[in-house]
Amino acid sequence: MTTHQLLKTMRRLWWLPVAAIIVSSTAAYSVGHMGSPSYTATATLLVSPAKSNNYINNQDLQTMAFTYAELVETLPVLNPVANTLDLGVPGQELLPQVRAEVIRETRLINISVSNIDARRSALIANEIAKQFGRYVRARQLDQASAAVALVTPATVPENPTPALRLSVVLAGAAGLVAAMGIVFLGAYLEASKALITQRS
Repeated sequence: MTTHQLLKTMRRLWWLPVAAIIVSSTAAYSVGHMGSPSYTATATLLVSPAKSNNYINNQDLQTMAFTYAELVETLPVLNPVANTLDLGVPGQELLPQVRAEVIRETRLINISVSNIDARRSALIANEIAKQFGRYVRARQLDQASAAVALVTPATVPENPTPALRLSVVLAGAAGLVAAMGIVFLGAYLEASKALITQRS
């Protein structure tokens, strides 16, 4: 396939990438408006040595942070959250809304909560941080090695996530890539056909 053949095909199918961008962007915009917007609030915890253990090193604390992040997303933590806030749902219903992640190469844990209610997302994130602190303290006893502290409370998010504008742009880009793939494929098939015709 030569550059000339590719350009010839692109001139003939110029409308395909344009149509793909319009269709995919319009679809993303429509879907984004059909569903309720979701708001994400994030609270940040710091894992630090407990008072009874001053000899644990930073690497151990970072490793422990990953374990703690896993424990955040468990019912022993989420059930008290649902009860304390009187959410009207069991902790099990909160699981899809909650995500705990360790910030790379730190002892910080981000607790993110996504909800259609911006205020509620922040309320739940902060309550999870509080209940997890209680959960850790209740299981430390005299063999404590690490503690957690809230360093950045969640605030009420102003904008829904993911942003509708970003979704539309990404959908348009995906449509363009797909259309260009079809154009290249068409050019390749035409070149192959022409080559076979020449040989015969």
